[in-house]
Amino acid sequence: MDEKKEFKNCLFLSFDLDLTGNKLYEEMTNIGVYGNNASFKQYVMPYRDVNVYALRKSLLKTSNLYDFRVLRNVSTGKIVRTKTEIFALNDFLSFLEAQNTKNNGICLMCFEASKLVPFILIEALRRYKLFDRFKKTVRAFVDCFGFVKDKCYTTIPKFTLQTLVKILLNRDNEKLHDAHERTRLVYEIVSHLSEGESQNKSQDLALGVLPFVTSVDNVVLELDKLKDFLQKQKSVTPIFINQIKVPNLRLKALRLRKLLTSTDITYDSLQEAHQAKADLKELVKPKLDEGVPDKDVTALVSIITAHFQKSLNLKLKVENTFKNKNTKQPQGNSQQLV
Repeated sequence: MDEKKEFKNCLFLSFDLDLTGNKLYEEMTNIGVYGNNASFKQYVMPYRDVNVYALRKSLLKTSNLYDFRVLRNVSTGKIVRTKTEIFALNDFLSFLEAQNTKNNGICLMCFEASKLVPFILIEALRRYKLFDRFKKTVRAFVDCFGFVKDKCYTTIPKFTLQTLVKILLNRDNEKLHDAHERTRLVYEIVSHLSEGESQNKSQDLALGVLPFVTSVDNVVLELDKLKDFLQKQKSVTPIFINQIKVPNLRLKALRLRKLLTSTDITYDSLQEAHQAKADLKELVKPKLDEGVPDKDVTALVSIITAHFQKSLNLKLKVENTFKNKNTKQPQGNSQQLV
């Protein structure tokens, strides 16, 4: 907590993005910022298409109009005015720099259970080499979801933004599909929950959310760890791919894949151990957490063994096929010339 006191004089702004999906590699379609009697909103034209999940959340979709690609609001049918990602990010940074009048830095407040929005923002800034400029102004991110959950875990059963707006702000029919509108509502909710006896609402808000502040450097470390985890998960996916494709086995296969990915065991090390005919259970079990049941360890080893055995059998079959083709005598004319 002591190391977070350096952020108490920062300017706290609510921030959110509309995205093309719910994965780390997605792009933004709308940037929203609210607070300090100012706001920022900018639609962004993505290269990717908006998937079904994001379309339901943001009511935005990409479409083609003659030879042009446009972003359309599906509720109104109107085309929204967009900018390319790099120009939208430049405008976003210029807005933040204009708000940082006291040079104390800015903390961006995000309301979500995961940290996908900060991660995608950082990835986009890195892509256009704007991250250093961003760090000069923004010092930290705030987990508003954790803050609200800590304040209301005994009184509110469900921590969706729609529920919080209805219970805490006593409102209905708010435009939760729009990133800018969500930032305004989140700012009002956090201000409402952090109200104190002092007359300075900004100071009350800062002191209230201070325990849930994470510096930009720490968020970057979390992002890099997540990218390493996903890369490792991708490398071991071929082991579980047959089980993942079967609906009844999918959830168990994903859980076992996560267990394997959480260790320092690599695909190559498993392949080498199988080729050396080593005991895979002796290799895998010590690397797993102590609470993992033996049946899960046995199932994991069984899937790994089956994968490499199948690969070995396929390799031998291919080699034998080529060997038979090479040793087969050509059938020519049996008559000999005299």
